[in-house]
Amino acid sequence: MPYDERDESSGQFTPEFTDGDFLAALSDRDGATTTEVADAVGCKYRTAHARLTKLEGRGEVNSRKVGNSFLWTVSE
Repeated sequence: MPYDERDESSGQFTPEFTDGDFLAALSDRDGATTTEVADAVGCKYRTAHARLTKLEGRGEVNSRKVGNSFLWTVSE
């Protein structure tokens, strides 16, 4: 995961892309592929897929396989 800068109070690096970035990319659409989300956020495909999978595990997004692609939507 790419990191932007170190948080001085915790000493940990802060992620370059937030969960909100990925949710916003999906909320602007009626479903989007991993590639479309990656392009909207400005990250690599692997980063988008990993973050979307994490969000799906928390119940914030849903996915379904369409051909060779995943179609992601925000959970309601």
